[in-house]
Amino acid sequence: MAAPRQSLRSLMDEFEGGARRWIRSWQLNEATGWGEAEEAAAKAALQSETDGMMDAAVYLVTAAREIAHRRGGGASPLVFLSHCGADKGSYAMPLRREMKHAGVVSSLQQVFCDWDMEVGGNPVWNMVRAAVLCRSAVCVLSREYLQRTWPVMELFIFLARHRQKQTVQARRSEAEVDPFSLVVDVYTRGSLAEAVAWNDHVLGMDVLWRLLP
Repeated sequence: MAAPRQSLRSLMDEFEGGARRWIRSWQLNEATGWGEAEEAAAKAALQSETDGMMDAAVYLVTAAREIAHRRGGGASPLVFLSHCGADKGSYAMPLRREMKHAGVVSSLQQVFCDWDMEVGGNPVWNMVRAAVLCRSAVCVLSREYLQRTWPVMELFIFLARHRQKQTVQARRSEAEVDPFSLVVDVYTRGSLAEAVAWNDHVLGMDVLWRLLP
């Protein structure tokens, strides 16, 4: 694997800028009262930003994996729980406990959450390392999630890994495939029918799984 041409910090800066542009495009698609031409243009702009974010995420995952391999470090998390701050207490924390009760993990420490990050550590690297090395990711999709920069960045990292896995599966043996799995859990605090439709149309996900009834 070729060495990354940029530092992780510069890659993350570019990725963050792309996430902010993507959020603005997504917000435009939430607007109502547009004519057919304006709506079509907004959807095309969102698709373009999505394609750009996916390309950037694929490169970031490749580079970060190499950096993680060189640096070493502790054990990788079994599950990465991705959520926005607004959904932390009402949904993400109970969901984490439910994962343990249901036997998805044997301890809460196997679930990576932003509130678990070590004081004094590098929060950017901690997040990236966990995102590119975790065995599974659970994204708590809500309207607020899709309007926050870091959750969107995490989502695209997971989607890049999901896409890479599908590509590798098509041409290699099962032993060589990244065992990563992605779960998108829709938090229906408000009406999110449009988010489900967006998720299927723009990102090409076939199924939305729910962990809890």
